[in-house]
Amino acid sequence: MANERGLVFVHIPKTGGTTLRTIVDRQYPRRAMFWSDGPQDVARLVALPEEARRRLLVVQGHVQYGVHEHLFVPVDYITMLRRPVELVTSLYYFIRRRWPERIREQTKDLSLAEFAARPFYMVRNLQTRAISGMEQVDEAALERAKANLRSGMVAFGLTERFDESVLYFSQVLGWRNTFYRVRNVTRRPRRDVASEEAAAIIAAHNTLDRELYAFATRIFEERIARQAPEFQDELRAFRRANPVRGRLTDAYRRVRWGVPRRIGRLLGRASR
Repeated sequence: MANERGLVFVHIPKTGGTTLRTIVDRQYPRRAMFWSDGPQDVARLVALPEEARRRLLVVQGHVQYGVHEHLFVPVDYITMLRRPVELVTSLYYFIRRRWPERIREQTKDLSLAEFAARPFYMVRNLQTRAISGMEQVDEAALERAKANLRSGMVAFGLTERFDESVLYFSQVLGWRNTFYRVRNVTRRPRRDVASEEAAAIIAAHNTLDRELYAFATRIFEERIARQAPEFQDELRAFRRANPVRGRLTDAYRRVRWGVPRRIGRLLGRASR
């Protein structure tokens, strides 16, 4: 295990978090992990017997800052942030292709600009909401999110600088084997450039997230600049090795965890 502390990974949708989760999975015992894909899973976490929650070290997924209050170990928080226009654009295409039908039905006839103009919570300062842990997203939430980034989280990264972020996480948290293969990439049209109208609407509805991202970028750059001179050499070596090592690591993961699950399903069918 990376260290004796627990971990909460606040996975904001469409920030590269699914790829990062495969790295986190390798750092801690799987029996001590809890995965969340939304509020229903957080409710399930809260409802777990105390004995079960005492065994947990890691919570990762679509949770907000503050979920550590339901754990019994001291934890480190991490997250990833992304430019708001890119995040909302990616989310738009992802929802139209991958989310449950009842949600796709609400968006299937909407253009990106129309989608961005709707009062869906996920297109209105989603990052500020998640990192602040506050339901009312306003200037107070922005200040709370900034404070959490600066001192409430042991580290955070930027989607646009994913490799630097992974290397930084590994140095701060003592992670090993951080090679990866990109997961859950949203397919988009070949000419995927948000129109000026759509970009303007997204920007107008995400003023807090825009300020938060600018703040996060400044802090991230300061922290990277403080790393040892060897950091950039290690980053170049990581980028050279990852295309091959990432594929090998992913293949091992699929064999290590996929085969037992398939065998279990087959045995379950045979016993019925």
